Amino acid sequence: MSLKRTALYDYHSENNARIIEFAGYEMPVWYTSLNHEHKKVRTSAGVFDLSHMGELLFRGPEALDRLQWLTSNNAAKLKVGQAQYTLITNENGGIRDDVIVYHTEEEEYMMVVNAANADKIKAHVTEQFSADVFEDRSDEITLVALQGPLAAEILGNLIPDDLSEYRMFAVFQTSIDNFPLTIARTGYTGEDGFELFVENKDAEALWDAVLSAGGEDVVPVGLGARDTLRLEVCYSLYGNEIGEDSNPFAARVGWVVKFKKPDYLGKEALMRMKKEPMEQQLAGLEVDPGPVPRHGLKVFREGAEVGIVTSGCLSPMSGKRIALAYLPSELKEIGTELEVEQRGRMSRAVTVEIPFYKRPE
Repeated sequence: MSLKRTALYDYHSENNARIIEFAGYEMPVWYTSLNHEHKKVRTSAGVFDLSHMGELLFRGPEALDRLQWLTSNNAAKLKVGQAQYTLITNENGGIRDDVIVYHTEEEEYMMVVNAANADKIKAHVTEQFSADVFEDRSDEITLVALQGPLAAEILGNLIPDDLSEYRMFAVFQTSIDNFPLTIARTGYTGEDGFELFVENKDAEALWDAVLSAGGEDVVPVGLGARDTLRLEVCYSLYGNEIGEDSNPFAARVGWVVKFKKPDYLGKEALMRMKKEPMEQQLAGLEVDPGPVPRHGLKVFREGAEVGIVTSGCLSPMSGKRIALAYLPSELKEIGTELEVEQRGRMSRAVTVEIPFYKRPE
């Protein structure tokens, strides 16, 4: 099966990005280096092509009811111009995907789903309702993320709107150079930032406008730094921290599971999970110098296997080897001594407070 390309692929190729396969797309993993791009986002701004993500539109008088059945958070609380993080759960309370729902207009909502789960979620929606309850715009929309402490300043030079009027998880429509776009103050880096949605035909114009407005303060960023940025602030990655068999409460996303709302798929199972003691929970580790901890490595305590690493990296900001891991609840206490098996050797690890990185005040 041939890989897909986003509307910005030519830019990535012409600017010497390292291209990899990801979720069925040819995507840039970095342009210069992961560390440089990561630090640029933390200190000024970076721009990402996220057009591999899926965009589903729910319209009409039944749109809200459909979203309420599909998701764990309470979409009824969303006013037009607001967004929320939520989960699509299965019958057993596991996580089919973590998504953001945007209330874009009266009786219209946009759901952005993870690239690797887009086909699965489309099939799930169709199974629950019928093929005509939503419109799949994934192949027609380009998603560009502008993230970093200077993101608002850069974007503010491009649009007529006063960005101080839009708080986190706001969504609104505007224009740049006469082409329309939808902007959400959301992101996956832990920094202030915006996600910009345009038609594919306007993708290059948007990308060029952002880079031009930012000048030396903004750089293109690949998926490599996107992953290390989210890990420093402990945002979950589907397939690592969360999945079909995950307990949302153990995975630190239980705050978007609401019970004071109409019935939804998996609600009864989630209510049982909430009442039961959690055998394992997600915790943060710092690992001694050596190989970088990676997904799937085993965690030991006094010679006994007790957990598994879900994500790990060498933090560009601290220089430390950090990891998230599922551990028995009794071992989550900060300062617990553990070991991670890496390449046939044991590396000392200790549980630490998370997130690993906090944005300066």
